Amino acid sequence: MPETRMMRLGIAGARRGASLLRLLANGAAVSVTVFDPLPDARAALAEEFPGVEMEETFEGLLNAGVEAIYLASPSQYHAAQAIEALRRDIHVLSEVPPAVDVDEARVLVRTARRSAATYMLAENYCYTPPNETVLALAREGAFGRLHFGEACYVGALPLARINGGGWYADWVVGVDAVTYPTHPLGPLLEWFDERIVSVSCAGSGCHTRHTLENTLVMLGRLDGGGLVQVRFDLLSRRPTELFAYGVQGTDGSYEAGRGPWDRPRVHFPRRSPPGEWEPLDPYVERYAPAALARGAPWGSPLAPALDFLEVVRTGRAPRFDVYRALDMTLPGLVSGVSLASGGEWIEVPDPRTFTDGE
Repeated sequence: MPETRMMRLGIAGARRGASLLRLLANGAAVSVTVFDPLPDARAALAEEFPGVEMEETFEGLLNAGVEAIYLASPSQYHAAQAIEALRRDIHVLSEVPPAVDVDEARVLVRTARRSAATYMLAENYCYTPPNETVLALAREGAFGRLHFGEACYVGALPLARINGGGWYADWVVGVDAVTYPTHPLGPLLEWFDERIVSVSCAGSGCHTRHTLENTLVMLGRLDGGGLVQVRFDLLSRRPTELFAYGVQGTDGSYEAGRGPWDRPRVHFPRRSPPGEWEPLDPYVERYAPAALARGAPWGSPLAPALDFLEVVRTGRAPRFDVYRALDMTLPGLVSGVSLASGGEWIEVPDPRTFTDGE
C-alpha cells in the first residue's frame, strides 16, 4: 500500500487548533504551523506541543509553505482569511460561519471560483452518527418526500465570554439575528438536499443587556416547497439543546429527542409498530459504522478535518463547498432583516447566482 505523503497544514487560532492537534495525534500525516496573534495563546500551545512551528501573523502563516489551512479564528475573520488564502491557491477548511455579511459572502464566492484551491466548510454537526444515519436513510428514500424539518440551537454561552467583550459580545450576541445558523441548518439542508429561498423570523424580546433577543424562531421556505423551523437561543440560563433535530416525510419521521435522557427515534408507518417510535440505535449501527468507529466527540473538529485532508490528497469534491456553506449561512444573515420588519418573509440570495464581476 503506498505511503501517505506528509501534508503541510496551517492552523489559524491556537485554542481551537489545540483541540484538533490533540485529536490528530492518532497518526494523521501532517506537519503543522500555527498562527495566533495572542502571545499567551501561542505560549500555551507551545507548552503542550513543543515541536509545532508558530507564527505571529496570518501573513506569516501563508508564507510558511503551507498547502492547506484550517481557520479556527473568530467568526468575523473567516471570510477575509479564506479569501486571502484562496487567492494564493492554498486550500481552506473554515470553521463556521463562513461569512458574517452578504457582501463578503459575494467576494468569497468570486474568489473560490477563481482559485485553483479547494474551499470546504467544517460543519461538524453533520458528521455525528445520528445525523449521518438520518442522511443515509433520507438518501435511501426511507422517509419518502421530506416536507418539514426542525432544529434547536439552545446553548447558554458562558457569561465570561459574552460579558467580557471581544468577538462573542460584538458579533454572536451583538446582532439581533440568527448569527450561528449552520449547526441547526447544516444537517436539515443536507437531508432535504434543497436550499432555503425565504425566511421569516420573530423574537421573544431582550431580557439581558445584549442586542440579541433571548429566543429567535426562524422559519425557512425550501425551494421544493417544504418548511424548516429553527429555534435559536444563546442567552437563556437553562440546559443546552444542541442536537434536537426532527424531520418529517410522507413515509417516515425522525426525532433526535431532547436532552441526554431522551434517545433518538424513528417511525416508518409501513414497518414500525403502529403508533410507536423505534430507537434509532440499530439503524446507526447499520448505516453509520464509520462515524461510530471514528469515536470523535460531538462538536470536535476531527471528522471534518480528516475529510478535508482526504479531499486535498485525492482531489475529490468537498462535502460542503462554498455554495453549500453559504446555503447554511445566508438564511441567518438575512433573518435580521425579517426581524426588523416585523417578521416579513425575506428572500434569501442563491450564492450560485453571485456575479463574478468586481
